[in-house]
Amino acid sequence: MFFGGPEFYHLVGDFKLSSLISHDLESLDDSQRIQQEEALQAARVLELQKVLLNRTKVFELEQEETFISVAQYEADLLRSKNFGPQLLEAVGFSYYNQASYWLEKHEGLFFKKW
Repeated sequence: MFFGGPEFYHLVGDFKLSSLISHDLESLDDSQRIQQEEALQAARVLELQKVLLNRTKVFELEQEETFISVAQYEADLLRSKNFGPQLLEAVGFSYYNQASYWLEKHEGLFFKKW
C-alpha cells in the first residue's frame, strides 16, 4: 500500500512496514521485532535517499531552470490528487526538518553560518 497513492511513492516510500509488523513479525520476541523494524525502516530510507539523489542530478548539472520546471510540474500534479496539498505539506515539513537537523549537526564541516 502506498501512502497517498503511487504518485507519492518516490517521496515517502512504501509503508508496508505496519502490515509486515502486524503479520510477519508477530512470532518474534520484542528485541528481534524491533531489530527487524529498524532494518525495514533503514532500507526504506536508503531507497528514498537514492531516489532523491537521482532527482537532484539535473540541478547538479547546473540545469536549475529545468529542475525547477520539472519540480513545479510534479507539484501541480500531486496537488491535484486526493489529500495532495496536505501530503505535500507533510512531506515538505519532514524533508525540511531533516535537512535542518543535518545542517546543524554538520555545521562547520561544509557550511559557514552567516
